[in-house]
Amino acid sequence: MNTDQILDAIGNISEKYIDEAHQTRKIKKHSFRPFAIAAAAVLCIAAPLPLGVAAGSENAYNALYMIAPSVAQTFKPVEESCVDQGIRMEVISADINGSEASVFLSMQDLEGDRLDETVDLYDSYDIHLPYDQYGHCSFNKYDPETKTAYFVVHIARMDGKDIRSGKMTFSVGCFLSHKKKTEGYIDEIDLSNIPEATDTFFPDNMNGWAEMDGEEAKNTKCIRPSDPPLFYPAEGVAITGYGLVDGKLHVQMISENRHRTDNHGFISLIGSSGQTDHGEGVYFGEYTECIFDVSPDDLADSRLYGEFVSSPPYMEGNWEVTFRLDK
Repeated sequence: MNTDQILDAIGNISEKYIDEAHQTRKIKKHSFRPFAIAAAAVLCIAAPLPLGVAAGSENAYNALYMIAPSVAQTFKPVEESCVDQGIRMEVISADINGSEASVFLSMQDLEGDRLDETVDLYDSYDIHLPYDQYGHCSFNKYDPETKTAYFVVHIARMDGKDIRSGKMTFSVGCFLSHKKKTEGYIDEIDLSNIPEATDTFFPDNMNGWAEMDGEEAKNTKCIRPSDPPLFYPAEGVAITGYGLVDGKLHVQMISENRHRTDNHGFISLIGSSGQTDHGEGVYFGEYTECIFDVSPDDLADSRLYGEFVSSPPYMEGNWEVTFRLDK
């Protein structure tokens, strides 16, 4: 299929399908993520698209990018900075080294103090290049005097070939900042007098586990969460239950509004001689159930210790820069 045929096809894609494809983008949190570009082999052809790619339709661009990224990038004007909601994102430098590239960019608050040294793009960023690649964006530093946060984007071609000169687009959909760390002993729970948890259940929405296999996790009874929570060891993180279940200590917490704040925490058991037991854990919904296999006698001389991270909800926006990536 040549370029003219591609453009003719994209002009006949129903706006309904383009909008649906555009709306499937979700913000997710991961420490590292690949950027694999899938070439679409079959398209649903329907009514003409009213807004052309060249006219600046972002949805049309995204649809074209899925089938012909090289063609799509030719329509993106070079704009090395952009401003949305008083926050400017700007490309400072870009460098190619064989099959890898690095981009240095910044986000500056022009109106307030919505950025700080805890800023996190919350995995809402996208990298558009006309070939399969993987990469990640990491925080570099924050300058409080200029209210500017700096980031480094690392990219590598999946086929190992040299990166050629051309346009690259980097976009951000949201960010978190002003995270607060809280840690300390959780003495609200008296380990010398732990009750049996009688109201338990098997969660049907379990989405993870730690230090156990999947079959064991699925057969783990959890405490039915209290509503309202019992107490808050940190802002945005609450204890919703604790007790003995099948001879093990269970401590349950909820990370409130987790998908918009990344509130989370970890609970450990500190023994009388100072040894730390990180225990096991299962996760369902916004809940974490921490499990410790310790005898009641050892519990009496132990203390629970929590480490928590809280933050305000993320700020959504539309920051996008397109720039030349040259050798």
